[in-house]
Amino acid sequence: MLENRMLGDRAEFQGKFWLPSDAEHRVSGTLVCHAGRFELSLIGTFDRSGFVNPALDRADIILGATNGGNCTLLRTHQTNAEQKFFSRGIHVARTTFAATYVFVGNHFESGSDVEFAEMEFGFDLLEAWVGHHPFSSEREETEAGRRVALARHVFEEPFEIRLADAAATIRLNHTLSERGELFRSFTWEQRAGLRLQPDTPQAWTWFEQQLSELRRLLTLLCGEPAVLERALGRSRDAERLDTEVFVPDATEPRRDRAHPVEMLLPRDALGDDLPAVFSSWFEKRDLLQTAAGLYFGTLYNPRAPLEFQFLALTQALESLHRRLVGGQYVSDEEYAAVADALVAALPSSAPAGLRDSLKARLQYGNELSQRRRFKELVDLVGRQAAVLVDLHGDFVQRVVAQRNYLTHDVPDGRYPPMDLGELYRYVLRLRAFTAVLLLREIGVDPARSVEAIRKLRWFRSFVA
Repeated sequence: MLENRMLGDRAEFQGKFWLPSDAEHRVSGTLVCHAGRFELSLIGTFDRSGFVNPALDRADIILGATNGGNCTLLRTHQTNAEQKFFSRGIHVARTTFAATYVFVGNHFESGSDVEFAEMEFGFDLLEAWVGHHPFSSEREETEAGRRVALARHVFEEPFEIRLADAAATIRLNHTLSERGELFRSFTWEQRAGLRLQPDTPQAWTWFEQQLSELRRLLTLLCGEPAVLERALGRSRDAERLDTEVFVPDATEPRRDRAHPVEMLLPRDALGDDLPAVFSSWFEKRDLLQTAAGLYFGTLYNPRAPLEFQFLALTQALESLHRRLVGGQYVSDEEYAAVADALVAALPSSAPAGLRDSLKARLQYGNELSQRRRFKELVDLVGRQAAVLVDLHGDFVQRVVAQRNYLTHDVPDGRYPPMDLGELYRYVLRLRAFTAVLLLREIGVDPARSVEAIRKLRWFRSFVA
């Protein structure tokens, strides 16, 4: 039976641990999983001599039999080793290993053996995004005059989406857990999960890639970073979920639970377009990879300097333009003739370093300017974009001037460098604009995206 816990909770397992190559030599230890860090502390070493052996400071797999069940530590390395020597030849050794992943519930003899028939992922925003209210209560009085309180739970209607590009199916799944002292309290808790089932069992690395895409898509639809709370797997021959997966995650969990009204585009808002939105995201992940990576980087790391976020978002928009619009001033053949003429016109008296620098810049001389790219992106989404970015009529000019200042440290005479407050507002506007473009590419009408963003608290407070 899998434990009903979150990845952020502290989990401690005590038992015996060994290397697959020497299963008979087992060492007592404690495995602690907490806040994305997985540490195994051993009373002894994996060397039969009992002494610390530098040759065993790394192991692709460490297996364990613990009070929490069988477990597998994947991609481990030794972080500490201590040896104490006493009289009469007695010595005690302690070693500590860190693991990249921990699988509780199964033994996998090698990294290539870590595969699953399906996995379920839970995110902290998922219940709010689904927006289902499953609980209700009522009170009544019996004929004998006793008052009775009745609680009711209704499971949400699940959905199933075929992801042709990933050769897999994704389903919405809900579980209901109960706990309490019965004579004083009784608690119901519902959790939602996205269960991903490939057509054939896949390696953990495959699921890890799909997990990244699911998290990005959910973050895009919610408007806030989605944090992974649990990952459960069903091994190849199992009938039900039998493996709890601990994965590293640098994103800090939010202190308060999100509410459905805070979601950008919840499930109900997408309606019948939901399957197409999910499918399109997976189909276009290669096309949008660079821009999406820069965009989500600013969401997952909100404490990053504003200057960094600003530059990342401008690069994301440039990447989107290249992918979606493309465009050059002239054809490659025409530009080749222009470039050759410019190179030939370079003064022979110019230093070699300067000549090489100018030649290198000419390689990109046919690329559209950033100002033109941004204007074409604004035109791409139409008048709706003006509500988000062109509030003062000079959005593109201000962004280009600030980008040039941050890149070259040369202020624009017409547009002085932004102060922190203004920079923050422009980061939010750039983020909103990028989200609209990404959503447009997976089938969400820009007008709908813009209207949804305008209702969000951060937009009303800091932008509008």
